[in-house]
Amino acid sequence: MAKSFNTEKEKPSGTPLSDPVWPSNKVIPDPVLPPRDHWLDINPTELSSDFIDVLGARTQLAGMPVDQPVPDPASAPLQPADLRRDRALPLVGAVIGLIGGMAFLLLAAADLPELVCAALAVGIMILTQGAAREDGLVETVNRLARRSANERSHSPMPSGATALVLLLIVQVGLIAGVGAASDPGMVLLALIASQAMAGIAGLLFRHFVPIEGVDTDHDVRPREATVIQGLIFTGMICFLTLPALLATLAIAAACAALIVMGFVVTSARGTYRPYDVLTIELVSEVAFLTAVFMVLEKA
Repeated sequence: MAKSFNTEKEKPSGTPLSDPVWPSNKVIPDPVLPPRDHWLDINPTELSSDFIDVLGARTQLAGMPVDQPVPDPASAPLQPADLRRDRALPLVGAVIGLIGGMAFLLLAAADLPELVCAALAVGIMILTQGAAREDGLVETVNRLARRSANERSHSPMPSGATALVLLLIVQVGLIAGVGAASDPGMVLLALIASQAMAGIAGLLFRHFVPIEGVDTDHDVRPREATVIQGLIFTGMICFLTLPALLATLAIAAACAALIVMGFVVTSARGTYRPYDVLTIELVSEVAFLTAVFMVLEKA
């Protein structure tokens, strides 16, 4: 039988607390996880590297297709840098919104109808992202439809494409409505802020919900420091581009959509699949734009 050692009993009497052999506050490092970053530790070089990595993973601006926009630890192990780089998601989202907003501005300057400007701006943002969020929405809705069909014992309907068309119509209508209620400049600012909010919505969802197919999730979720830094970047973008009250209401609407949609996609198993994150981002973006339009319409 193995001998049990009690540190307190076997500690030599009269040994001071500062004795290096018997330290009183010894911290045993985690043998699996790397040291956690602090949310105040923002290295500009590392942040720029993370921004470039996320820009290449989430957009086609680098000339590469968007193959795996959301990290999937079930298919490939994640490195510490993978857990940190997603803090740049709001910054990349702001770039996507800037591209869509500039397209709206240029088209509006050509005296095209607002609906046409909005539709083309949405199309440009979709092409920039490789239609990743739209594909994610189709996959998520189809999975939910199959689950509902299995519970009711009938064949599933092709719900994913229908949901995508409806959501795109709503998105185009909201952008056109923002332009009609204000001006093209407000559309530019609203798209920048909404895309940044979409990025942090997916990051928050991944932080609080475990991914499907991974036994232990403590080392594959985004770290607290990553999430806090992403929140800081999102807050800066939203409150620098929109009036404070408008930004606050829009953020609240996006968070409400995140919570509701999060419950929907995780109601069966309490886990998510990578494409569910893209659905969360798209729905949060539309909820953000809805709040912006409603506030401007009432003003």
